[in-house]
Amino acid sequence: MPSRAGPHRDHHRLRALTPDSEETRALKVLTRAREDLVGTRVALANQLRAELEAFWPGAAILFSEIDSAISLAFLKRYPSPIDASRLAEKRLESFLSKNHYSGGKSAHQLLERLRKAPCGRAGKAEIEARREAVLALVGTLGALVERIKHLEERIARAVRAHPDGEIFLSLFLSPNSTLTAASLWWPRSAIGGSATQQTSLWPPLQG
Repeated sequence: MPSRAGPHRDHHRLRALTPDSEETRALKVLTRAREDLVGTRVALANQLRAELEAFWPGAAILFSEIDSAISLAFLKRYPSPIDASRLAEKRLESFLSKNHYSGGKSAHQLLERLRKAPCGRAGKAEIEARREAVLALVGTLGALVERIKHLEERIARAVRAHPDGEIFLSLFLSPNSTLTAASLWWPRSAIGGSATQQTSLWPPLQG
């Protein structure tokens, strides 16, 4: 027969659970919302890449990141090989300058990359359909990137305003690592996925 004193014997070892503060709950909402949107961004970027590879492979590899600002701007202006058929070096150079391209490749190098890539085999009707799909994905990704940026700014302010914000920020070399610090309030086990996958979702915030 178990002793009635048993449950009380280890009572001193149990730590009372303290409910999260309102600031912590708000920070969790922001970080979880950002992560959900980042997951959607990755999925849409993969969909956009697959769409381009089906009829215009060169555009899928033109820039290092398919969902970068310069890549989305290019695909918005040239969503199909027909739209880019008259794209010359001088025009591309002007486009890169206007969109503040900093990828280190010249207009000549980028054009060569575009032209040397395999050609798609889609017919006119399919190209037109895929062109519309590309424009839809580019528009959605552009809006999503802006919302993620807005959330990151809100998270940065929330971390710095949090009563424990300075303590968590002091754990990292960069004082701008507000996203990484915010993740400490949201255990990775609650988010799911491997540590490697989750780390990629928490880049340091610039500025």
